[in-house]
Amino acid sequence: MNAFRGLWILPLLAAPLAGQARPARPGMTTTNTAPPLVAPPPAIHIAPLPDTSGWGVHILALARGPDGAIWVGTYGDGIFVLRPGRSEWQSYRADTTQRSISSSFVHAFGFHGHDVWYGTVGNGWGVIHDDGTFERLEGRQLGPRWQYVVPNGIVVRGDTVFIATADGIRWTASRGQSWSAITDTVPVRGLPSRYVLSMAPARDGGLWVATLHGLGTFTGGAFHAASPSPTPLGGRVRSIFVIHASGAVVPAILGSETCIGSQRPKRRKQEARWECMSLLQRAGGASVRALGGCDGVLCAGASSTGAFYGARLGLALQPRHSTARSRDVYAVLPPPAQTRIPADTLFGTACGFLGQQPEACLAPGDTAGVRPPATP
Repeated sequence: MNAFRGLWILPLLAAPLAGQARPARPGMTTTNTAPPLVAPPPAIHIAPLPDTSGWGVHILALARGPDGAIWVGTYGDGIFVLRPGRSEWQSYRADTTQRSISSSFVHAFGFHGHDVWYGTVGNGWGVIHDDGTFERLEGRQLGPRWQYVVPNGIVVRGDTVFIATADGIRWTASRGQSWSAITDTVPVRGLPSRYVLSMAPARDGGLWVATLHGLGTFTGGAFHAASPSPTPLGGRVRSIFVIHASGAVVPAILGSETCIGSQRPKRRKQEARWECMSLLQRAGGASVRALGGCDGVLCAGASSTGAFYGARLGLALQPRHSTARSRDVYAVLPPPAQTRIPADTLFGTACGFLGQQPEACLAPGDTAGVRPPATP
């Protein structure tokens, strides 16, 4: 049962996140030698994903549909869906016909009415309609550009669907009948770089957008660079969690290629600045791939060094008693908002759900009886 809903509301309303690293004085370096808070990961009570290889299913994305269905995007195994009240996973895989998804490498989802939008690794995007039909926008429809969709890079605002790619942002307000683009040249105050790294819905109705050359918000048809810049976080921003809790003074939590950080608000004698939290720094640093919230505030995240989640004393990192592959976490799905049904936080790793990984993934060294991962 999830026991940490709402845990982070008070710290975010009044001050920077608990456990943030203290900034070093000019000309000095500091090392926080205290170990990170460690706690057992949340329990998991859903059916494991179908796996015939023995190595587990490599999960890239997790999402919950409006009807409560759990959608799983994978590396090479397509899409799995667990409908409410069902115990068996439904599978969607790519094939050579137009009656399937466009690629089995899926790392983004968005929901617009009864339509399920998905983004792929290098083959555009598509829509799964409620009537079981498929719509594919890939090389033949898109041309050589727009093929690489950003991880978790689909945002739906009202009737508009935004899709972040390595060539800019495409958007449609007509269910895909016509498309417009946001790049580094269109409109006039465009993105600082067309190579988008992450995207999230802003509180004011616009978008938070991280690119190769900067982070900011896109509102009113123009890009507004974040001030101050999150340069102190080091590395590129790969995930953005916007805080929606009423009265929160911290606008967003950012996951970079080295740490997770938040903004320390401006004070009378100090300017606002971004700072890394100490959680992953104590573990030696990690790339933060996805962030999840409970009741509008951060409560869980996925990183290259493990899952982190709410615990009694703050965010905790999963114990490091397994293999690197089993701790390689790509996706997180917190419990549904305002639910009265006990639910668990799901973490998708390189070999299945955290807590359901096969022995071949958990045990170091050679393992008999399973085939090695196939070449992509």
